[in-house]
Amino acid sequence: MNIFTLVGIIISFAVGVVGVVVGLGALLDAIHTIREHGKTLRERWRINRRPSGDRNVPWFTRHRSSESSEEINSPVSELLPHTTQEQYRLSYQHYMMRTILGGNITAPLSAAPAMIVDIGCGTGQWVLEVARAMPGSIVVGIDLEIPQVNMAHPYYPRNCSFERLNVLEPFPYMLQSIDYLHLRFMSSSIPLAMWSHVFHCLASYLKPGGWIEWVEVGAVFDGSPALNRLCKAWDELGRQRGHLARPGSQIAQTLQTLELINITYRPVRVPLGAYGGQIGRMTAQDGIAIFHALRPGILNLQTMTPQEFDWCLGQVQVELNDPRNSLQTTVEFAIAYGQRGTASPATVQAREKASASPLK
Repeated sequence: MNIFTLVGIIISFAVGVVGVVVGLGALLDAIHTIREHGKTLRERWRINRRPSGDRNVPWFTRHRSSESSEEINSPVSELLPHTTQEQYRLSYQHYMMRTILGGNITAPLSAAPAMIVDIGCGTGQWVLEVARAMPGSIVVGIDLEIPQVNMAHPYYPRNCSFERLNVLEPFPYMLQSIDYLHLRFMSSSIPLAMWSHVFHCLASYLKPGGWIEWVEVGAVFDGSPALNRLCKAWDELGRQRGHLARPGSQIAQTLQTLELINITYRPVRVPLGAYGGQIGRMTAQDGIAIFHALRPGILNLQTMTPQEFDWCLGQVQVELNDPRNSLQTTVEFAIAYGQRGTASPATVQAREKASASPLK
């Protein structure tokens, strides 16, 4: 073997080693990129994932934090507490309603609205999803507390925002400036005596041709004695605090007083219990969690002892989580929406005056 052959072998070996090193470096970079991309995607779609676990227990009761019983001070007499635990339930309820309604909006919008306002935005998930779906719209969520969302996240939609406002007070918006108003389960926050004033004020913010959509819970059908007793206690708690706990079709009657056009009432009855598949299990978990949250208020009525309440709730949990339950219980959700027409100058002036005057 001459010197040239030896040099050639050495050079070939060196080139091979360099190639292996470069290849390993590229592989490690690729693995790192995939892992980081995976983390980004998981964070991006975290809001759309449902936790797994025991279906017999609401998932939000398995994710308690040290703040789960800490109540947020609220100037409004509401039926449900402002706790971290309730925020978990609201997140779950959002996915449930999106599944039941087949989307986030049911009003027949002809085009993407320029200005959308979600009243009582809760965790802000409805706002975030609608803002992503309608990037050309400005979407604003209002509530007594700003939801804890990561606004610095790269996938946070830049066309949405949140404001701390009270629905019982006039908003800092110009009249006839909103294209679409959305409310869901606000009867527990708006006292029945204020419905007329509040909704006339809200209607004054709608542009001509703008829509208002309102979703509430209605009656329970074919419930067991234990479930019916808890529902009766829920209704009584609402009456004691000046609220209509389960208004049902009365939301459509309220919209009819606002001089709107194209008013539509759409009741949707769905299974309540594991016999009804995915939707039945979701409504059951949400309902059980609602009664957990209502327990302190119902016990304050002194119409049930703690032992009676806990027995009823335990019985309801067994019934609703039994896929062979023969009761076939259902719950009705009420959806109503209407469109603002062209109002007369006198009507507009009256609405402006009502919006400008503070609530007594």
